Amino acid sequence: MGSLDEDILDGRALERDEALALYAGAVVPAAAEALFDAAARLRDRVFGTTVHYMATMGPILACAIEPRCEYCDWWRARVIARSRLAGGAAALAARGIRRVLLVGGSRDGDYDDAVVDVVERIREQGLDMEIEVNVGGSLTAAGLERLRALGVAGVTASLETVNEPLFRRHKPGDSLAARRRVLVEARERGFEVRSIMMIGLGESDADRIDHLLELRACGGLRHLMVSRFTPRSDTPLAERESTTMHDWARTVALARLLLPHVRIGLGGGVDLAELPAWHRAGGGNQLFAMGVHTMEPPPALRELATPLEGGLRLVDRRPLLDRFLSDAGLRPTFTDRRLGP
Repeated sequence: MGSLDEDILDGRALERDEALALYAGAVVPAAAEALFDAAARLRDRVFGTTVHYMATMGPILACAIEPRCEYCDWWRARVIARSRLAGGAAALAARGIRRVLLVGGSRDGDYDDAVVDVVERIREQGLDMEIEVNVGGSLTAAGLERLRALGVAGVTASLETVNEPLFRRHKPGDSLAARRRVLVEARERGFEVRSIMMIGLGESDADRIDHLLELRACGGLRHLMVSRFTPRSDTPLAERESTTMHDWARTVALARLLLPHVRIGLGGGVDLAELPAWHRAGGGNQLFAMGVHTMEPPPALRELATPLEGGLRLVDRRPLLDRFLSDAGLRPTFTDRRLGP
C-alpha cells in the first residue's frame, strides 16, 4: 500500500499516483485496515461526532429516459401526485426534518417548469425546510436560476461513472455531458452540489480515482453518495454479480482522503446493515433518516412505515439509525453544520 503520512491527514492534497497505489494496496480486505483507519481519523477531525439526519421524497417526476438505463428500474415507480407533495413534506417536517432531497425522474431535455412547480407547491406551505433537487441532467441554466430564486439550497449532479464508453453502454438514453454541465452550472450559481458515483459497472480502479479527482477539481462539492451495483430483476443487467462490499468500502475511504470536507453518504445498493462498514471506512456525516415514497418498503423497513394520503408511505428509519449511532458514540442532529472550505 502507498504511504499514509500524517501530512495527508493535515490537509495535503493526495496526488493521483498516491491514490491509485493506496486503492490497489487495499484490494485485499486484510490489507485495508490502515486505509480505513486514516479515512476515519480524517473524517473525525473534520466532522466530529454529529451526524446530520435529512430525508428524501420521490419520485417527483417520471423517468422518461429512452432507451432506459440497463441497471435501473426507477422508471417503474409511480410518481407522487402534485396535490400530495406538500402533505408529504409537511409530514417530514412534523417529525423534525429540516432538509429534503426531491428525487426525479430525468428526461432528454429539460424539466425546468415541472421542477419549479414542484418546489412552489412545497414552498406554499411555509415549511422551514431546505430543499435539494435531483433530476439528473434535466435542468438548464435558466431553470437553475429560477430554482435559486425560489431558495432551493442544493442540486444533485450525478455522474455515476466518468468512463464515457461505459456510460453510453449502460445509459444509452442519458447524457454524461448534460450531467457534467449541471454540476458546473449549479456550482457557478452558488448551489450546494451533491453527486453520486456508482461502483461496479465495469469501470477500472483508475476510472474510480479519476472520477473522484474530477469532483475535486470542479470544486464546491458538498455531498457525495457512493452507490454499489446490485442487480435488479427484469433489467438487462439482472444476471450480473453484485459489487463486493469491500470494493465499495475502499472507494468510500479514498473518497474521504481525496474529498475531506465532503459529506459521504450511503448510496443505492447499500442497506443499513452496512452502516458499520461505512463508518469504519470514513463515511459520514449525513444519513437519510426518513423518506416519503410511493414504493412498498423492503421487508426490513415495513414496520417503520406510516401510510399517508394519496398512497404515500413515510418510512422513519431512526429506530435503526439511532441504535447504530449510540453504539458508535455518535449524535444525530437535524441541523447540518456548515464547514469550510
